[in-house]
Amino acid sequence: KIQSQLQMKKESRELIQKEIYKLIKTQKVFEGKSIKKLKGKLPWPIDGKVITKFGKHTNPNTKVVINYDLIEIMPIMNKEEKIIYYANQINPQNPNKKMVQKFQTFSMNMKRGDRGFGVFGPQTTKTWKKYNAINRELEKEPIYSIHNGVIESISFINPIVGVVVIIQHDNGYFSVYNGNIEMLVLENSAVKTGMQIGAINKQNVLSFQLWNNKTPIDPEKWLIKK
Repeated sequence: KIQSQLQMKKESRELIQKEIYKLIKTQKVFEGKSIKKLKGKLPWPIDGKVITKFGKHTNPNTKVVINYDLIEIMPIMNKEEKIIYYANQINPQNPNKKMVQKFQTFSMNMKRGDRGFGVFGPQTTKTWKKYNAINRELEKEPIYSIHNGVIESISFINPIVGVVVIIQHDNGYFSVYNGNIEMLVLENSAVKTGMQIGAINKQNVLSFQLWNNKTPIDPEKWLIKK
């Protein structure tokens, strides 16, 4: 399953690359300060924590080395939202130990060394049933354009990858927003810095890329330091 998801993500990155190569031929000029002068000063596309960094990483499950041309950002959840999120991720028929540990840490204040830590035993099952029964949707997190530009492309790839949004900025720069996004704007719409373009559920991850013509660049070097 993990390998299948990684393959889908790889294919989506290739599609994004091809789309950007096409868009390079139709570069536009925009009003306002050039993005080149704003390195380290651009606003974040979403309020959250970076869980995947730009560059080469080894997948802990498959041991496959992947060169990420993106960062992945997880929206920030409060304690109750985290508990509900982890409860929904646990399959009681085949519980993942690491996920059970996270659930126990937030819902039962358990820690490494405690008896039953990582074990889906009777007490954990009771607590899991309580939170798993809470059927409420987590709040949505707004997604913002990092700079002035035009929405060049909005496309749905597949249920795993979700929606891909490409914004063209000045001087051959492109920002790419990817995930289970609910869009608020249409293709060919002009956007401004900090303008909301969509939203994502807090339990989902936003993938974000920044390109200079045909070259992906590390977005964290361009965004405001947290």
